[in-house]
Amino acid sequence: DDSYADCPTSQSTGDHKWITLPLQVRSNTVLTFQVGVQLWAKRWEYTAHRSTVLNLEYVSNVDIIGYGAIVQMWKQDYARPELGYKFSEARPGLWVVDATDMVISGLAISNTGGDCVELVNVQRAHLSGLTLDNAWRNALSIVGGIDVLVEGCTFSNTGQGQGTAPMNAVDIEPDDQIQPSVNLT
Repeated sequence: DDSYADCPTSQSTGDHKWITLPLQVRSNTVLTFQVGVQLWAKRWEYTAHRSTVLNLEYVSNVDIIGYGAIVQMWKQDYARPELGYKFSEARPGLWVVDATDMVISGLAISNTGGDCVELVNVQRAHLSGLTLDNAWRNALSIVGGIDVLVEGCTFSNTGQGQGTAPMNAVDIEPDDQIQPSVNLT
């Protein structure tokens, strides 16, 4: 389809492309993406505030494994109100809210309309081997977390061109005292 002819991609991964609307992941799930799988945000559909490819809201015991898989959004479109997009810094590739006991590993997430990964009120989270590239805002935001381990991840191209401050690799930003930041490594 021509709307994907100019897809920005950081790696060539074959013909395993899935065009998707937001996906909600449930508790007690192991989601494994094979090498070469590509999840592309459906172009011109992520107009709402908090539109995200992968949602983990109010879940526990979730593993997402994706070595060699990519999650791709349309950063260049999200700044264009003439395409129907309202301003929002909150179009992350992966949004995790009020989640416990999770492992996210190996995914490459890029060209997001917010953070590549946003963690809000999480407990016992392990992120490893992620490649987070070209976010609108931050590669990784932690808005409240307890026992969060991030290791072996690559953060690149934050703060490039348009975007919303702070445009950092990692931003730890609890909104208030009920969102503690304890044992973040």
